[in-house]
Amino acid sequence: MLARMVSIFRERILAGRNTYITGGTSGICLGIAELFARQGAHVAVQGRNPEKVQAAMQTLAGHGGLVLGYPADVRDAAATGVALLSVRENWGEIDILVCGAAGNFPAPAVGMSPNGFKSVVDIGLLGTFNTARLACA
Repeated sequence: MLARMVSIFRERILAGRNTYITGGTSGICLGIAELFARQGAHVAVQGRNPEKVQAAMQTLAGHGGLVLGYPADVRDAAATGVALLSVRENWGEIDILVCGAAGNFPAPAVGMSPNGFKSVVDIGLLGTFNTARLACA
């Protein structure tokens, strides 16, 4: 049985902070979003799959605090910009930005198509650029 890890941070250290997390609907980034929510942050997540966005919002709401979710692809700068603007209109400026969206196609290089590789690069690189640039605009 694993013991629960004791945090070195004071309780609710992120109370009232506005956070935005791309890729926050699953995996590591959903875990980050949950931690932020438990620590009192307002948490907005962006992901491509509307069902995953809804499920993540439900999970995050269970930790208390304000939650927003946006089904949008980080490669789509216009859609990402609309989502970020919505967060600002609802909560004010974004205090913490996590650009965690990723495209993963586990395969040897010879087994991945050029289009598959381009998708991985575009999500990780272009998506991070779009999100960071628009979050600061």
